[in-house]
Amino acid sequence: MGLWDPKHLVCTRTYAYATQAVTALSFNHTGTLLGWGTGSGGSSGGGEKNLTIVGADTNFYWQEPTAAPVQHVKWHPKRNVCAYSLTAALLPDERDARRMSNREMAVVHILNLPELPN
Repeated sequence: MGLWDPKHLVCTRTYAYATQAVTALSFNHTGTLLGWGTGSGGSSGGGEKNLTIVGADTNFYWQEPTAAPVQHVKWHPKRNVCAYSLTAALLPDERDARRMSNREMAVVHILNLPELPN
């Protein structure tokens, strides 16, 4: 994955931790952490499905496997708390799909990161 400067159209940093398409990303409140989700939206269900947290300097901090593709990544406005949602229709458990009926729904998870060094 690459981080691009839109004004100058140049890649400023690259991150080697995503092997699938990035489906959502967001910086924390200080701009020092970047969280992104991966996962294929197809019916095959194959491939990596993760939430990954890295430093803006490309240091790796956290990776959490998910049961379905990550749909959204949002940070708390003042703390290193990250909320992410999964595509509920692609959860592997049939019972979850039956509960959803035909509505679009998401499963939300909260990740409270420890204080990280600056």
